[in-house]
This record gives sequence, C-alpha cells and structure tokens, in this order.
Amino acid sequence: MSSPSTSAFPSSFSISSSAKNEETITPASTASSSSCYYDILPTPYGGRGAFASRFIPKGTVILNCEGPYASVLLKKFRKEVCAWCFAWVFESTKGKKGTWSTRLESSVTENGGSSAWTPWFCGESCREDWIQAYSSEIDGVSDHGGALVGLMTSLDKTLLSYRNTKTRAKGKQKTPSSPATGNLASSSSSANHLFAFLDTWKTEDVSVESVDRCWKSAEATFTPPSLGKRTMILDFLESWNDASSEDFTELLTEFEVDCARFVLDGLVRLVLQQTNTRGPDHTSDGTFSHADMHSTLASQSEALENVKPTGYWSDLLHLQNNELEHVKRKPYMLGVFIRVYAFLRFVALSTLSATNPTKKSRGRKGHGMANDTVEAAAPKQDAFLETLVKLLETSEGVRAILARDHGNVFGIWEEGSPSDSNGEDDSSDSEMLGWGMYVFGSYFNHGSSSFRNSLFPFFFCSHVFLDCTPTVRKTQHSRSLCFTSTRDIAPGEELCINYIDVSKSNGVMKRNEELSKEWFFECGCARCDRERKELA
Repeated sequence: MSSPSTSAFPSSFSISSSAKNEETITPASTASSSSCYYDILPTPYGGRGAFASRFIPKGTVILNCEGPYASVLLKKFRKEVCAWCFAWVFESTKGKKGTWSTRLESSVTENGGSSAWTPWFCGESCREDWIQAYSSEIDGVSDHGGALVGLMTSLDKTLLSYRNTKTRAKGKQKTPSSPATGNLASSSSSANHLFAFLDTWKTEDVSVESVDRCWKSAEATFTPPSLGKRTMILDFLESWNDASSEDFTELLTEFEVDCARFVLDGLVRLVLQQTNTRGPDHTSDGTFSHADMHSTLASQSEALENVKPTGYWSDLLHLQNNELEHVKRKPYMLGVFIRVYAFLRFVALSTLSATNPTKKSRGRKGHGMANDTVEAAAPKQDAFLETLVKLLETSEGVRAILARDHGNVFGIWEEGSPSDSNGEDDSSDSEMLGWGMYVFGSYFNHGSSSFRNSLFPFFFCSHVFLDCTPTVRKTQHSRSLCFTSTRDIAPGEELCINYIDVSKSNGVMKRNEELSKEWFFECGCARCDRERKELA
C-alpha cells in the first residue's frame, strides 16, 4: 500500500498497514486480542488462529464481543431493526410487520428538519446508548451524533436526487449522455472512461502492482490538485455509471451503498477516537487509555477475562488483509471499492461545506444538491468533519476496512442463534439483517481438519482433528456476539466456528462450493473426504 498522510492523526492512530506485515505479527503484538482462554498464534497452514491456552470445559463462554467496530443494516430493515441492539420489530410483534417508533430527539436533527436521516431504536435506552457512542466533545462543545446525521443525510439525499434527476431524464433520452465533467471525464464511452475497464477486469489482470496503481490513480483523481470542485466527483461517477451500468438511474448499486455505509461507520469510529476530548479516556497526546470509549461495559471489560469491547483501529489492522485474494477471485470488486471511496469523499466534502454557515453548499443545477445537505447543529462539527475529509484524501482508511471486510465480518441475524446446540449452522431459515466486523471474534477459523486445492494457502481455514464440526458455537445476544465451547477442548487445540451450514442436510458438494466461492479454499476434513468417496 502507498504511504498515507497521517498529519491529522497521532502516531497511535496511523492508518497505514502493509499487507505483508499482517502475516508476521507476533503473539505479543496481538496481546489485546488474547484472553486467559486462548492465544492468537500462527497456524501450521498459514495465517493466524485462536488456540486454547488451557483446558476449556464444554459450555464455557470463551469470548463475548460487546459490539462491532463497524456495521451496517440492510436498507430494507433500517426502520425495522434497532440501530443499537439489532432487535427486529418483526420478532417483537410476533410476526406482524411494522417499524420501531423511537427516533433521535429533535435536538439532534433540528437543523436537518423532518427529512434528515435518522436511526430507529426499539426504545429510549438504545437511543441513549447510540447517542453516547456517536457523540463527541471538542474543546467543551458537545455534538450528540450530529456529524453522523449530517453525513448519512448527505449520503441519502445525494442518491435520491441523482435517481430523481436521471428518472426524469430517462424518458427524454434514447441513450444516456455524458454530463459536462470538466477535466475528470470527457465521454460516456466505456473504452474512454478512466476506470470503466475495471468492470471487465479478469483474474490474470490482478496483481499487487496493478491494484496499487488503480488506487493511486483514484487518489490522484478525487483529491487536489486534480479535483477542482467536489461536484466533479459526482460527475465522474455519473459518467462511469452511464458507461458501465445496466441501470444508469442509480448512482450506486444497493450493495455498493451498503458497503459505503459500513465503511463510513468504521471511519466515523476512528475519527471519534482521534478528535473526542470528552471523558477520562482521552490523553494529552490525542491517544486513548485502554478502556474503549464506545464500549457499553468499558469500565467492566478489564476485569472480565472473556469480555472484549469494540476495539481500536490498530485491532482492526491486525486482521487478515484479504484484498488481493478477494479481487483475484472477483476482479470487478476493485471497481466497487473505488466507487465507494469516491462517493464517500464526495459525501464528506458536501457535509463539511454544509456545516459552515459562511459557505453555502453549491450543488449542481438539476441534481437538487444546493440545499439538500443537513446543516450543522454544533459549531465544532467542523473539526470532526475536517479530520474525516483529511483522512479521505488518501484511500488508506477505506482500503483498510474493505480489505478486511470479506472473510472477517459476521452476519447480523434475527434474534437467537444461527447455530444449534451442537454448533451446526441452522441459519437457512433465518433472516440476515446486516453485517458487522467483530474484530476479536474474527480469529476463530472454520472447523475442518485440513484444506485442499486452496487458491491461497495462507487464507483462513482450520486444523482440528474433527469432521466439519466446530469446537465453538457463536450466538448473537443483542449487540454482542458470544462464542461458547461445544465440547471439552484440550490446551493447544484450535478454536473453530463454522463459516457455513454444516448440518447433515448440507452435502459436501454444496458446502465446498460455498467455501471455495466465498473463502477461497475447499475443506479436506475426514467428513468431506468420506462424503466425496460415497459420491464417487
């Protein structure tokens, strides 16, 4: 990765992390990830995993992750799922459709009006917890989540105004035309657009060097001096969309929007940790003490051996960097990543402009952006947003999160466990509501005795002497993710969960098709070998 600008961050919050360094981290450097039950150690087959440091009886709660570092709720569930505890209204009403009724107070959204973005909550307690987690205090001035409200409002309204403008124009044009785009884009032709080639990239095109070149090109395109006005980012995305997309009325796909929200949540957490001067956790050099300011049990976490808070940016960087493997398997994903980066930079710049009363937000004529971004409630939001904009001058922050998204996140499911008491996945009839990155839970690998035909041997798998049966069961309890042993575990044995449905009804071919597609390896455990022989 290219070296980022870190002038806006203290050294302890440096956003750079070489992919090559990920595989050489020593146990001492991941001490924050360990507990008295397990150590994070290199595995015999590459990568790292969690290994029992002592005998663990069946039914032991090995780890309780209090919350995700970054998360997103799927669009269709935003009003139905509590933004804090992830409770689904469908379950609370015994199968009846509906939405939660608790939103942010008017003091948080007053300048955004009724059209401002708002999270929804199952009750007052969750609303207060959310406000505490996303609030900042800079030089004695408090902002109760207003900066995030402004960012999300700008994000939503940018997409909506684009869709409305394009839909109105759709009937008037036989083919989409390219807008005036200054020095960034000059044609809607796929052949001429700077990044449209990424939509048809092939595996043989992907290398460390080619991926780095694309990111550097994106940085040069979307930041000064190449960037004249922030609206040119939107113009550039529009011409790319017109050149490549089947539905040119949408600026981003629904998946890309979810990715953008997920990344933004992680970046907001990072910036809050850097700018917040509230409370005893903040020190004079801008770093933080060991307690996590976003943990609802931060004061208790130190005393509980199996409880881990949300974590820090450095904890996230310790996770496996899967960017190259992911893009090799799905080359088009690099285009998705770069569109997300460009869009977030536009959103941050637009929101910052709207917070300064001396600077009017000037949008493009016809796209409804002039007055559509939320006005700031707190004057010190500028400091928060300026830090975020500075961070987005390079792609490192966005890239770091997206490189660890695939293979390191967990689905947010409806209440209850996607696993039964034997550790077998029973999620086929469950509803996934979103996803979150629980950094300390990401070290539990898939439960199988070996791997075979792996495209990338250092990628996560496992090494326990079982069939496809995990030693650890994961369950979701409100915002927390809990990991419990499914049987007695000997010292030195790897702690493994199931990545997929390993129930008896899910056969070897289907299991390994999913593992190969999503995690880049095929399982070679005794059960899989036996079932393959039975099918031969």
